Amino acid sequence: MKYIKLMLALICLSLISDSSAQNDSIQQNRVFVGAQFLGPAWFASVSTGYIVNNRFHFEVGGGLVGYYGGFKYAFHNDKKPKHRDLYIGALFASALNERAGYDQGILAGEMDYRIYVPIGLKKQTNNFYRAPEIAINWFITGRDRANSDFSIFLGYQVGWLF
Repeated sequence: MKYIKLMLALICLSLISDSSAQNDSIQQNRVFVGAQFLGPAWFASVSTGYIVNNRFHFEVGGGLVGYYGGFKYAFHNDKKPKHRDLYIGALFASALNERAGYDQGILAGEMDYRIYVPIGLKKQTNNFYRAPEIAINWFITGRDRANSDFSIFLGYQVGWLF
């Protein structure tokens, strides 16, 4: 419940903060670098990516206990400034199995492989962006079949466009 309240607070913060910039820098800047808190690599990670067009971009990242890569697609109207975008994505993610201890899991190679499907709201101010997201984890290996193959996860990403 604490995580849900935190995510709702982050989403509200992203919506309340207003951008004074009116330029559309996403068309000029194609590369981004960011940090993800919670999210596909469990705790914290760094990521980079390439914006193919105004709606579609690829992203790869890694952290202390995992790595991920995939794409995100933004839903927005091309006639309006793109300072707020609702997006959905599909990322292949691998992270340390939560049942294993950190030292034991890495040495034993006990990793969970899953599809991470985020739904988020990206807010852009000049070349800085932030994006709270909620995601569905679909475990494809490394999961005890007595448990569910799906779980809900929260994340928050900040980054810069270059």
